[in-house]
Amino acid sequence: MDEKLKNKLVIILAAASLLFLVLALVSYSGVLRQKTEWQKEKVARFTLEEKMNKFNQEKADLEAQVKAKDKELTQVSGELDKTKKALQQETLVSASLKDELSKVLKTKEALQGQLDNAGAKTKKK
Repeated sequence: MDEKLKNKLVIILAAASLLFLVLALVSYSGVLRQKTEWQKEKVARFTLEEKMNKFNQEKADLEAQVKAKDKELTQVSGELDKTKKALQQETLVSASLKDELSKVLKTKEALQGQLDNAGAKTKKK
């Protein structure tokens, strides 16, 4: 009977060892799957971080361009205002010269009329 008990004990221990071996393999499989998922997540995070850094750099570049264009716009706007003022002054000068020319032409016509009258009077005599 002692032999039967030993055989049963060996079978039970063998079954328990086999059960533990299966549990160890399943556990190892789970660990490998988690490790693979963790590596995939790590790669995805790294890729996203690279994209974010690239976008941040592009954002900084675009902001610098916007600042430069804003400065240029301010400068051009100032030059435009100066040009508008100069144009207004030139328009006023032109209008003034036109008035003067008109007065000179009227005076010329009046003098021409007087000259013609004086010439006609001297011819009569």
